[in-house]
Amino acid sequence: MQDITKLRLRTTCYVLLFILWAPAFVWAQDANNIGLILGGTVRTVGSVFALPKCMLSGATQSFPLGLLTGTVNGVLNTLVGTVSGATAIARGAAPYAKYMLFLV
Repeated sequence: MQDITKLRLRTTCYVLLFILWAPAFVWAQDANNIGLILGGTVRTVGSVFALPKCMLSGATQSFPLGLLTGTVNGVLNTLVGTVSGATAIARGAAPYAKYMLFLV
């Protein structure tokens, strides 16, 4: 009789432990995806400021040619920031794309 009680207690502890730990793995994966989405949004919105920043830094180094190279660098940084931000958003949102079927 005492062995059955120990077995029930042990089984109950294992079940409770599993119930409490299982959501932690789910939330950890969601945190990774949400981090990708937010990081991509920050990169995409922040890439707007790359052009003026590079133009000002180029103009302070050497005026006529520095402004031109700052403009070219700013345009490239804007394009790279926008594309990499959009890619990060797509990577973070891809696991949730399967649920869009239920919303349509």
